[in-house]
Amino acid sequence: MIYFIIGSSVVLLILLLLFLYLENNWLDIDYYEYKTKVKNAIRICQISDLHSKKFGNNNQKLINEIEKINPNFIVYTGDMVHSKKDDFNISLSLMKSLSKYKSFYVTGNHEERMPKSIKEDYLKKIKECGVIILNNEDYRYEDILIRGISNASKPQDLDDYFKMDKSSVDLSILLAHQPELFKYYNEDIVFSGHAHGGQFRFFGKGLYAPQQGLFPKYTSGAYFDDGKIMYVSRGLGGKDFPFRIFNRPHIIVLDILPK
Repeated sequence: MIYFIIGSSVVLLILLLLFLYLENNWLDIDYYEYKTKVKNAIRICQISDLHSKKFGNNNQKLINEIEKINPNFIVYTGDMVHSKKDDFNISLSLMKSLSKYKSFYVTGNHEERMPKSIKEDYLKKIKECGVIILNNEDYRYEDILIRGISNASKPQDLDDYFKMDKSSVDLSILLAHQPELFKYYNEDIVFSGHAHGGQFRFFGKGLYAPQQGLFPKYTSGAYFDDGKIMYVSRGLGGKDFPFRIFNRPHIIVLDILPK
């Protein structure tokens, strides 16, 4: 009997470790469509909250998946690194490997909390990878306005954002790390992250997210409000609490299609 109990315990432990490994390393890719007034179809791939995690050697597994997606744009919505102690080459190497795709970046709370000199050096190296940083800045592509705001956790942090003029365009897109400020955003489409899917997910709902607390509202997928839509990535990594349950690393792909 004792051998049966020990054997069963070992099997259960192995299964648990396998489950945790898959939950934290098996990429989940969600595809969405958005039809509007655009001349040509545009595919956008969102990468968020990497927190210096690696998927395979030199992130090759992640790179291979992005290349299969073959986007027109990549949007990085913050927290690609976790702290000043990280190996920044993990995220920089990823961005450099994907430099053939036009790419945009906004900072998250983890970039913003780094010492100013370290953050500025990191952002400089991101630009050297060919990535366009949009912290309270615009980029116009045909009749699409792509806008980014630096990390903001409360409405008063959006003063610079509210001062920005909204040009006359057929479609406006916002990159904003924090999803909980959705009602304050003015663009047609918002890409956000930060919530890590609620860390543990049960019945499609997250358990906890920063700034949202228990049972958060915005954790994964598409949300609608007053004619706007926000896509929230569950992110790819996380170091404060590294285990994700029923919450696999997440990539969002949006196809913007002509009506």
